[in-house]
Amino acid sequence: MKVLMALHNYPPEFTGGVERSVVVLARELVKRGHELRILAGSERRRPVAQLEQEEHEGILVHRFHRAEGYINPVDLHDPLADAAVENLLAGFRPDLVHVHHWYGLTTGLVGLAARAGIPAAVTLHDYWTSCALFFRMPDDERFCAVPEGLAACQECLMIRRPMEEGEMRFGLEMRFADLDQELALARALIVSTQRQLVKLGELGRFPRSVFHKVRLEPLGVLHGRPNRSRPVPDRRDQPVTFSHWGNLSRLKGVLDLVRAAAGSPLASRIRLHFAGASVEAGLENEMRRLAGPVELRFTGPYEPERLSEILAETDVAVFPSRAMETHSLVVDEALMLGLPVVVSDVGAMAERVGGRGRVVPAGDVEALRKVLEELVPREGREGLAAGEPGHLVTGEEYAGMIERIYEDVVAEGAPPAGRDLARDRLAFRNARLAEIARFVGSLLERKTMLEEAIRGDRAALVALTAADPELAIRLGGADQEEKDA
Repeated sequence: MKVLMALHNYPPEFTGGVERSVVVLARELVKRGHELRILAGSERRRPVAQLEQEEHEGILVHRFHRAEGYINPVDLHDPLADAAVENLLAGFRPDLVHVHHWYGLTTGLVGLAARAGIPAAVTLHDYWTSCALFFRMPDDERFCAVPEGLAACQECLMIRRPMEEGEMRFGLEMRFADLDQELALARALIVSTQRQLVKLGELGRFPRSVFHKVRLEPLGVLHGRPNRSRPVPDRRDQPVTFSHWGNLSRLKGVLDLVRAAAGSPLASRIRLHFAGASVEAGLENEMRRLAGPVELRFTGPYEPERLSEILAETDVAVFPSRAMETHSLVVDEALMLGLPVVVSDVGAMAERVGGRGRVVPAGDVEALRKVLEELVPREGREGLAAGEPGHLVTGEEYAGMIERIYEDVVAEGAPPAGRDLARDRLAFRNARLAEIARFVGSLLERKTMLEEAIRGDRAALVALTAADPELAIRLGGADQEEKDA
Protein backbone atom coordinates (compact mmCIF):
# COMPACT_ATOMS: atom_id res chain seq x y z
CA MET A 1 0.00 0.00 0.00
CA LYS A 2 1.24 3.51 -0.85
CA VAL A 3 0.64 5.98 1.98
CA LEU A 4 1.25 9.73 2.23
CA MET A 5 1.35 11.05 5.80
CA ALA A 6 0.88 14.79 6.34
CA LEU A 7 1.76 16.78 9.44
CA HIS A 8 2.99 20.20 10.58
CA ASN A 9 6.68 19.35 11.03
CA TYR A 10 9.07 16.42 11.06
CA PRO A 11 12.59 15.53 12.19
CA PRO A 12 15.28 16.63 12.00
CA GLU A 13 13.84 20.17 12.03
CA PHE A 14 11.56 19.53 15.01
CA THR A 15 10.52 16.59 17.15
CA GLY A 16 7.41 16.76 19.32
CA GLY A 17 4.87 14.18 20.35
CA VAL A 18 3.05 14.14 17.01
CA GLU A 19 6.29 13.88 15.07
CA ARG A 20 7.58 11.06 17.24
CA SER A 21 4.41 9.01 16.86
CA VAL A 22 4.49 9.46 13.07
CA VAL A 23 8.18 8.49 12.89
CA VAL A 24 7.49 5.23 14.70
CA LEU A 25 4.33 4.50 12.70
CA ALA A 26 6.13 5.14 9.41
CA ARG A 27 9.05 2.98 10.48
CA GLU A 28 6.79 0.08 11.43
CA LEU A 29 4.64 0.33 8.30
CA VAL A 30 7.74 0.22 6.11
CA LYS A 31 8.75 -2.98 7.92
CA ARG A 32 5.35 -4.37 6.93
CA GLY A 33 6.08 -3.70 3.27
CA HIS A 34 4.18 -0.45 2.71
CA GLU A 35 5.58 2.45 0.68
CA LEU A 36 5.63 5.62 2.79
CA ARG A 37 6.19 9.25 2.06
CA ILE A 38 5.93 12.21 4.42
CA LEU A 39 4.48 15.63 3.63
CA ALA A 40 5.68 18.02 6.33
CA GLY A 41 5.44 21.71 7.05
CA SER A 42 8.26 23.88 8.35
CA GLU A 43 8.78 26.91 10.58
CA ARG A 44 11.43 28.14 8.15
CA ARG A 45 10.15 30.44 5.41
CA ARG A 46 11.59 30.90 1.95
CA PRO A 47 11.52 33.99 -0.33
CA VAL A 48 9.33 31.87 -2.61
CA ALA A 49 7.17 28.94 -1.45
CA GLN A 50 8.99 25.65 -2.06
CA LEU A 51 8.42 21.93 -1.69
CA GLU A 52 11.84 20.48 -0.91
CA GLN A 53 12.86 16.83 -0.68
CA GLU A 54 14.97 15.21 2.02
CA GLU A 55 15.26 11.79 3.60
CA HIS A 56 14.78 10.60 7.17
CA GLU A 57 15.48 7.00 8.16
CA GLY A 58 15.24 5.99 4.52
CA ILE A 59 11.80 7.56 4.02
CA LEU A 60 11.33 10.37 1.51
CA VAL A 61 10.16 13.60 3.15
CA HIS A 62 8.54 16.38 1.09
CA ARG A 63 8.88 19.52 3.22
CA PHE A 64 6.80 22.55 2.33
CA HIS A 65 8.27 25.96 3.16
CA ARG A 66 5.80 28.83 3.13
CA ALA A 67 6.71 32.04 1.35
CA GLU A 68 7.85 34.96 3.47
CA GLY A 69 5.10 37.43 4.24
CA TYR A 70 1.75 37.55 6.00
CA ILE A 71 -0.28 34.43 6.77
CA ASN A 72 -3.70 34.85 8.38
CA PRO A 73 -3.28 33.17 11.79
CA VAL A 74 -6.95 32.16 11.90
CA ASP A 75 -7.51 30.90 8.36
CA LEU A 76 -4.30 29.01 7.53
CA HIS A 77 -5.32 28.08 4.00
CA ASP A 78 -2.39 28.51 1.62
CA PRO A 79 -3.12 28.23 -2.13
CA LEU A 80 0.58 27.70 -2.86
CA ALA A 81 0.58 24.72 -0.51
CA ASP A 82 -2.58 23.46 -2.24
CA ALA A 83 -0.74 23.50 -5.56
CA ALA A 84 2.26 21.68 -4.08
CA VAL A 85 0.02 19.00 -2.55
CA GLU A 86 -1.89 18.52 -5.80
CA ASN A 87 1.39 17.99 -7.68
CA LEU A 88 2.63 15.56 -5.05
CA LEU A 89 -0.60 13.54 -5.13
CA ALA A 90 -0.47 13.40 -8.94
CA GLY A 91 3.15 12.23 -8.93
CA PHE A 92 3.11 9.75 -6.03
CA ARG A 93 -0.51 8.62 -6.43
CA PRO A 94 -0.91 7.11 -2.94
CA ASP A 95 -3.66 4.64 -2.04
CA LEU A 96 -4.59 6.89 0.87
CA VAL A 97 -3.56 10.05 2.69
CA HIS A 98 -3.18 10.03 6.48
CA VAL A 99 -3.50 13.55 7.87
CA HIS A 100 -1.91 14.03 11.30
CA HIS A 101 -2.04 17.84 11.20
CA TRP A 102 -2.85 20.75 8.88
CA TYR A 103 -0.83 23.45 10.65
CA GLY A 104 2.11 24.69 8.57
CA LEU A 105 0.62 23.20 5.40
CA THR A 106 -2.95 24.14 4.44
CA THR A 107 -6.43 23.48 5.79
CA GLY A 108 -7.98 21.44 2.97
CA LEU A 109 -5.76 18.36 2.78
CA VAL A 110 -8.57 15.78 2.92
CA GLY A 111 -10.51 17.78 0.34
CA LEU A 112 -7.50 17.90 -1.99
CA ALA A 113 -7.13 14.13 -1.70
CA ALA A 114 -10.85 13.62 -2.41
CA ARG A 115 -10.64 15.74 -5.57
CA ALA A 116 -7.77 13.51 -6.68
CA GLY A 117 -9.87 10.40 -6.04
CA ILE A 118 -7.86 9.36 -2.96
CA PRO A 119 -9.46 8.49 0.42
CA ALA A 120 -8.06 9.88 3.66
CA ALA A 121 -7.84 9.08 7.36
CA VAL A 122 -7.26 11.72 10.03
CA THR A 123 -5.62 11.36 13.44
CA LEU A 124 -6.65 14.12 15.84
CA HIS A 125 -3.57 14.48 18.02
CA ASP A 126 -4.67 17.63 19.85
CA TYR A 127 -7.44 20.25 20.10
CA TRP A 128 -6.33 22.53 17.26
CA THR A 129 -9.44 21.64 15.27
CA SER A 130 -11.42 23.30 18.07
CA CYS A 131 -9.34 26.47 18.58
CA ALA A 132 -7.16 28.70 16.42
CA LEU A 133 -4.87 29.24 19.44
CA PHE A 134 -3.62 25.64 19.17
CA PHE A 135 -3.48 24.82 22.91
CA ARG A 136 -6.79 26.52 23.83
CA MET A 137 -4.96 28.45 26.55
CA PRO A 138 -5.51 32.17 25.85
CA ASP A 139 -3.81 33.23 29.09
CA ASP A 140 -1.16 30.46 28.96
CA GLU A 141 -2.47 29.34 32.33
CA ARG A 142 -5.84 27.60 31.93
CA PHE A 143 -7.58 25.53 29.28
CA CYS A 144 -10.53 27.33 27.68
CA ALA A 145 -13.65 25.14 27.78
CA VAL A 146 -15.88 27.48 25.76
CA PRO A 147 -17.14 25.82 22.54
CA GLU A 148 -15.64 27.38 19.44
CA GLY A 149 -17.81 29.79 17.49
CA LEU A 150 -17.94 33.31 16.07
CA ALA A 151 -19.47 34.89 19.17
CA ALA A 152 -17.18 33.11 21.60
CA CYS A 153 -13.89 33.35 19.72
CA GLN A 154 -13.86 36.63 17.80
CA GLU A 155 -13.33 38.84 20.85
CA CYS A 156 -10.60 36.58 22.25
CA LEU A 157 -8.75 36.34 18.95
CA MET A 158 -8.95 40.08 18.30
CA ILE A 159 -6.80 40.51 21.42
CA ARG A 160 -4.33 37.73 20.66
CA ARG A 161 -4.34 37.68 16.84
CA PRO A 162 -5.41 41.27 16.03
CA MET A 163 -6.64 42.09 12.54
CA GLU A 164 -9.37 44.08 10.81
CA GLU A 165 -12.81 42.97 12.02
CA GLY A 166 -14.09 41.86 8.61
CA GLU A 167 -10.93 39.82 8.04
CA MET A 168 -11.32 38.16 11.44
CA ARG A 169 -14.95 37.24 10.85
CA PHE A 170 -14.30 35.83 7.39
CA GLY A 171 -11.15 34.02 8.60
CA LEU A 172 -13.15 32.25 11.30
CA GLU A 173 -15.95 31.38 8.88
CA MET A 174 -13.44 29.84 6.47
CA ARG A 175 -11.67 27.98 9.28
CA PHE A 176 -14.98 26.48 10.40
CA ALA A 177 -16.06 25.59 6.86
CA ASP A 178 -12.71 24.00 5.99
CA LEU A 179 -12.38 21.89 9.13
CA ASP A 180 -16.04 20.82 9.10
CA GLN A 181 -15.57 19.63 5.54
CA GLU A 182 -12.29 17.86 6.36
CA LEU A 183 -13.95 15.86 9.14
CA ALA A 184 -16.93 15.09 6.92
CA LEU A 185 -14.79 13.85 4.01
CA ALA A 186 -12.36 11.75 6.08
CA ARG A 187 -13.15 8.03 5.96
CA ALA A 188 -11.79 7.47 9.48
CA LEU A 189 -11.12 9.76 12.45
CA ILE A 190 -8.56 8.32 14.84
CA VAL A 191 -8.47 9.46 18.48
CA SER A 192 -6.14 8.02 21.11
CA THR A 193 -8.23 8.31 24.30
CA GLN A 194 -11.88 8.33 25.33
CA ARG A 195 -11.28 11.51 27.32
CA GLN A 196 -10.08 13.34 24.22
CA LEU A 197 -13.13 12.20 22.26
CA VAL A 198 -15.52 13.42 24.96
CA LYS A 199 -13.69 16.74 25.14
CA LEU A 200 -13.84 17.24 21.38
CA GLY A 201 -17.58 16.69 21.52
CA GLU A 202 -17.92 19.34 24.24
CA LEU A 203 -15.79 21.93 22.45
CA GLY A 204 -17.68 22.19 19.18
CA ARG A 205 -16.45 21.87 15.57
CA PHE A 206 -16.93 18.11 15.98
CA PRO A 207 -20.48 17.38 14.75
CA ARG A 208 -22.30 14.26 15.89
CA SER A 209 -22.67 13.25 12.25
CA VAL A 210 -19.00 12.17 12.17
CA PHE A 211 -18.91 10.17 15.41
CA HIS A 212 -19.61 6.91 13.59
CA LYS A 213 -16.22 7.28 11.85
CA VAL A 214 -14.22 7.59 15.08
CA ARG A 215 -11.71 4.86 15.85
CA LEU A 216 -10.23 4.81 19.35
CA GLU A 217 -6.64 3.62 19.02
CA PRO A 218 -3.94 4.48 21.59
CA LEU A 219 -0.65 5.71 20.19
CA GLY A 220 2.30 3.38 20.30
CA VAL A 221 5.86 4.61 20.53
CA LEU A 222 7.38 2.11 22.90
CA HIS A 223 10.70 0.44 22.21
CA GLY A 224 10.73 -3.07 23.59
CA ARG A 225 8.40 -4.34 26.31
CA PRO A 226 7.38 -2.76 29.62
CA ASN A 227 9.80 -3.22 32.50
CA ARG A 228 7.86 -4.47 35.53
CA SER A 229 10.83 -5.25 37.77
CA ARG A 230 12.83 -2.04 38.02
CA PRO A 231 14.62 -1.91 41.42
CA VAL A 232 13.81 0.92 43.83
CA PRO A 233 17.15 2.03 45.30
CA ASP A 234 17.60 3.48 48.76
CA ARG A 235 18.80 7.07 48.22
CA ARG A 236 19.55 7.75 51.86
CA ASP A 237 23.01 9.16 51.10
CA GLN A 238 22.28 10.83 47.76
CA PRO A 239 19.56 12.91 46.13
CA VAL A 240 16.42 11.32 44.74
CA THR A 241 16.20 12.07 41.01
CA PHE A 242 12.90 13.31 39.61
CA SER A 243 13.08 13.42 35.80
CA HIS A 244 11.08 15.31 33.20
CA TRP A 245 11.69 14.80 29.47
CA GLY A 246 10.30 15.99 26.16
CA ASN A 247 10.44 19.58 24.87
CA LEU A 248 10.74 21.99 27.79
CA SER A 249 8.17 24.77 28.07
CA ARG A 250 6.12 26.58 30.68
CA LEU A 251 2.98 24.87 29.40
CA LYS A 252 4.51 21.53 30.41
CA GLY A 253 4.76 22.74 34.02
CA VAL A 254 8.54 22.77 34.34
CA LEU A 255 8.54 25.99 36.38
CA ASP A 256 5.89 24.52 38.69
CA LEU A 257 8.16 21.52 39.23
CA VAL A 258 11.18 23.66 40.07
CA ARG A 259 9.16 25.87 42.44
CA ALA A 260 7.68 22.82 44.18
CA ALA A 261 11.10 21.24 44.78
CA ALA A 262 12.77 24.50 45.82
CA GLY A 263 10.02 25.23 48.36
CA SER A 264 10.39 21.92 50.15
CA PRO A 265 12.33 21.42 53.40
CA LEU A 266 13.72 18.33 51.64
CA ALA A 267 15.07 20.43 48.75
CA SER A 268 18.67 19.37 49.35
CA ARG A 269 17.62 15.73 48.85
CA ILE A 270 15.96 16.41 45.51
CA ARG A 271 17.63 16.41 42.11
CA LEU A 272 15.64 17.55 39.06
CA HIS A 273 16.74 16.12 35.74
CA PHE A 274 15.44 17.67 32.50
CA ALA A 275 16.04 16.00 29.13
CA GLY A 276 14.95 17.65 25.90
CA ALA A 277 15.28 20.92 24.05
CA SER A 278 13.94 24.15 25.51
CA VAL A 279 11.45 25.74 23.12
CA GLU A 280 11.36 29.09 24.97
CA ALA A 281 14.18 31.61 25.16
CA GLY A 282 15.52 32.16 28.67
CA LEU A 283 13.54 29.30 30.22
CA GLU A 284 16.56 27.35 31.53
CA ASN A 285 17.99 30.49 33.14
CA GLU A 286 14.68 31.13 34.88
CA MET A 287 14.59 27.55 36.13
CA ARG A 288 18.11 27.89 37.53
CA ARG A 289 17.16 31.15 39.23
CA LEU A 290 14.20 29.51 40.96
CA ALA A 291 15.98 26.29 41.97
CA GLY A 292 17.59 27.45 45.21
CA PRO A 293 19.26 24.45 46.89
CA VAL A 294 17.77 21.97 44.42
CA GLU A 295 20.27 20.37 42.07
CA LEU A 296 19.30 20.82 38.43
CA ARG A 297 20.62 18.68 35.62
CA PHE A 298 19.98 19.44 31.92
CA THR A 299 20.97 16.84 29.34
CA GLY A 300 19.49 18.49 26.24
CA PRO A 301 17.92 16.84 23.18
CA TYR A 302 17.94 13.06 23.09
CA GLU A 303 17.10 10.09 20.92
CA PRO A 304 14.11 8.12 22.30
CA GLU A 305 16.03 4.87 21.78
CA ARG A 306 18.57 6.08 24.38
CA LEU A 307 16.03 6.90 27.09
CA SER A 308 16.85 3.91 29.29
CA GLU A 309 20.48 5.03 29.30
CA ILE A 310 19.69 8.73 29.83
CA LEU A 311 17.27 7.95 32.66
CA ALA A 312 19.37 5.25 34.32
CA GLU A 313 19.54 7.18 37.62
CA THR A 314 15.92 8.35 37.56
CA ASP A 315 13.71 7.42 40.50
CA VAL A 316 10.45 9.14 39.55
CA ALA A 317 9.10 10.66 36.32
CA VAL A 318 7.21 13.96 36.69
CA PHE A 319 4.98 15.58 34.05
CA PRO A 320 2.94 18.37 35.71
CA SER A 321 1.64 19.76 32.42
CA ARG A 322 -0.79 22.67 32.36
CA ALA A 323 -1.86 21.78 28.82
CA MET A 324 -4.82 19.50 28.10
CA GLU A 325 -2.73 16.53 26.99
CA THR A 326 -4.51 14.14 24.65
CA HIS A 327 -2.11 11.24 25.16
CA SER A 328 1.44 12.06 26.32
CA LEU A 329 4.02 9.70 24.92
CA VAL A 330 6.45 10.47 27.72
CA VAL A 331 4.04 8.84 30.18
CA ASP A 332 4.15 5.68 28.05
CA GLU A 333 7.94 5.77 28.12
CA ALA A 334 8.07 6.25 31.89
CA LEU A 335 5.69 3.35 32.50
CA MET A 336 7.63 1.18 30.06
CA LEU A 337 10.80 1.84 32.04
CA GLY A 338 9.07 0.77 35.25
CA LEU A 339 9.15 4.24 36.82
CA PRO A 340 6.62 5.71 39.22
CA VAL A 341 4.95 8.69 37.54
CA VAL A 342 3.53 12.00 38.78
CA VAL A 343 1.17 13.79 36.39
CA SER A 344 -1.29 16.69 36.43
CA ASP A 345 -5.04 16.18 36.36
CA VAL A 346 -5.76 17.87 33.01
CA GLY A 347 -6.09 15.84 29.86
CA ALA A 348 -5.59 12.14 29.35
CA MET A 349 -2.49 11.53 31.49
CA ALA A 350 -4.42 10.94 34.70
CA GLU A 351 -6.49 8.12 33.16
CA ARG A 352 -3.44 6.48 31.63
CA VAL A 353 -0.96 6.16 34.50
CA GLY A 354 -2.99 3.44 36.22
CA GLY A 355 -1.84 2.35 39.68
CA ARG A 356 1.73 3.49 39.08
CA GLY A 357 0.90 7.18 39.07
CA ARG A 358 0.08 10.06 41.37
CA VAL A 359 -2.14 12.88 40.12
CA VAL A 360 -1.91 16.51 41.22
CA PRO A 361 -3.99 19.54 40.21
CA ALA A 362 -2.37 21.38 37.30
CA GLY A 363 -0.57 24.53 38.44
CA ASP A 364 -0.88 23.63 42.15
CA VAL A 365 2.72 24.00 43.32
CA GLU A 366 1.90 23.18 46.94
CA ALA A 367 0.17 19.90 46.05
CA LEU A 368 3.10 18.94 43.84
CA ARG A 369 5.56 19.76 46.62
CA LYS A 370 3.75 17.41 49.02
CA VAL A 371 3.84 14.55 46.52
CA LEU A 372 7.56 15.05 45.88
CA GLU A 373 8.21 14.91 49.63
CA GLU A 374 6.21 11.69 49.94
CA LEU A 375 8.33 10.09 47.23
CA VAL A 376 11.74 11.06 48.61
CA PRO A 377 11.67 8.16 51.16
CA ARG A 378 12.20 4.75 49.59
CA GLU A 379 8.94 3.31 50.93
CA GLY A 380 6.93 5.99 49.14
CA ARG A 381 8.53 5.11 45.81
CA GLU A 382 8.25 1.37 46.44
CA GLY A 383 4.52 1.58 46.99
CA LEU A 384 3.97 3.53 43.79
CA ALA A 385 6.35 1.45 41.69
CA ALA A 386 4.44 -1.71 42.66
CA GLY A 387 1.26 -0.42 41.01
CA GLU A 388 -0.05 -1.75 37.72
CA PRO A 389 0.54 0.69 34.83
CA GLY A 390 -2.12 1.76 32.38
CA HIS A 391 -2.51 0.10 28.98
CA LEU A 392 0.66 0.29 26.89
CA VAL A 393 0.97 -0.26 23.14
CA THR A 394 4.18 -0.99 21.28
CA GLY A 395 4.99 0.62 17.95
CA GLU A 396 4.50 -2.74 16.24
CA GLU A 397 1.04 -3.18 17.77
CA TYR A 398 0.10 0.38 16.87
CA ALA A 399 1.10 -0.13 13.24
CA GLY A 400 -1.04 -3.26 13.10
CA MET A 401 -4.10 -1.35 14.33
CA ILE A 402 -3.54 1.51 11.88
CA GLU A 403 -2.95 -0.95 9.04
CA ARG A 404 -6.42 -2.42 9.61
CA ILE A 405 -7.92 1.09 9.50
CA TYR A 406 -6.08 1.75 6.23
CA GLU A 407 -7.56 -1.40 4.72
CA ASP A 408 -11.07 -0.23 5.62
CA VAL A 409 -10.42 3.28 4.27
CA VAL A 410 -9.07 2.03 0.95
CA ALA A 411 -11.93 -0.45 0.61
CA GLU A 412 -14.45 2.36 1.12
CA GLY A 413 -12.74 4.52 -1.50
CA ALA A 414 -12.60 8.26 -1.97
CA PRO A 415 -15.67 10.37 -1.12
CA PRO A 416 -17.25 12.75 -3.63
CA ALA A 417 -15.20 15.92 -3.90
CA GLY A 418 -16.25 18.58 -1.43
CA ARG A 419 -17.03 22.22 -2.01
CA ASP A 420 -14.16 24.31 -3.39
CA LEU A 421 -13.79 26.93 -0.67
CA ALA A 422 -11.04 28.65 -2.65
CA ARG A 423 -13.83 30.29 -4.67
CA ASP A 424 -15.31 31.82 -1.52
CA ARG A 425 -11.91 33.12 -0.53
CA LEU A 426 -11.32 34.57 -3.99
CA ALA A 427 -14.72 36.31 -3.97
CA PHE A 428 -13.93 37.81 -0.55
CA ARG A 429 -10.47 38.93 -1.67
CA ASN A 430 -11.90 40.55 -4.82
CA ALA A 431 -14.45 42.41 -2.70
CA ARG A 432 -11.70 43.60 -0.35
CA LEU A 433 -9.55 44.68 -3.31
CA ALA A 434 -12.51 46.68 -4.61
CA GLU A 435 -12.75 48.38 -1.19
CA ILE A 436 -9.05 49.16 -1.29
CA ALA A 437 -9.35 50.50 -4.84
CA ARG A 438 -12.19 52.82 -3.79
CA PHE A 439 -10.19 53.99 -0.79
CA VAL A 440 -7.07 54.63 -2.89
CA GLY A 441 -9.21 56.45 -5.43
CA SER A 442 -10.63 58.72 -2.75
CA LEU A 443 -7.11 59.46 -1.50
CA LEU A 444 -5.98 60.38 -5.00
CA GLU A 445 -8.99 62.66 -5.40
CA ARG A 446 -8.21 64.32 -2.07
CA LYS A 447 -4.55 64.66 -3.06
CA THR A 448 -5.52 66.39 -6.34
CA MET A 449 -7.97 68.65 -4.50
CA LEU A 450 -5.33 69.66 -1.95
CA GLU A 451 -2.74 70.38 -4.61
CA GLU A 452 -5.17 72.58 -6.52
CA ALA A 453 -6.37 74.32 -3.35
CA ILE A 454 -2.80 75.08 -2.37
CA ARG A 455 -2.31 76.68 -5.80
CA GLY A 456 -5.38 78.85 -5.11
CA ASP A 457 -7.91 77.16 -7.41
CA ARG A 458 -11.30 78.57 -6.30
CA ALA A 459 -13.36 75.48 -7.20
CA ALA A 460 -10.94 73.23 -5.36
CA LEU A 461 -11.09 75.50 -2.29
CA VAL A 462 -14.89 75.36 -2.29
CA ALA A 463 -14.86 71.56 -2.63
CA LEU A 464 -12.25 71.21 0.13
CA THR A 465 -14.26 73.48 2.44
CA ALA A 466 -17.28 71.24 1.97
CA ALA A 467 -15.29 68.04 2.42
CA ASP A 468 -12.99 69.07 5.28
CA PRO A 469 -13.67 72.55 6.75
CA GLU A 470 -10.88 72.34 9.32
CA LEU A 471 -8.27 71.52 6.72
CA ALA A 472 -9.65 74.25 4.47
CA ILE A 473 -9.24 76.79 7.24
CA ARG A 474 -5.65 75.68 7.74
CA LEU A 475 -5.04 76.28 4.06
CA GLY A 476 -6.75 79.67 4.16
CA GLY A 477 -9.67 78.42 2.13
CA ALA A 478 -12.31 79.82 4.41
CA ASP A 479 -10.76 83.29 4.43
CA GLN A 480 -10.62 83.29 0.67
CA GLU A 481 -14.30 82.38 0.50
CA GLU A 482 -15.21 85.30 2.79
CA LYS A 483 -13.26 87.75 0.62
CA ASP A 484 -14.92 86.45 -2.53
CA ALA A 485 -18.34 86.82 -0.88
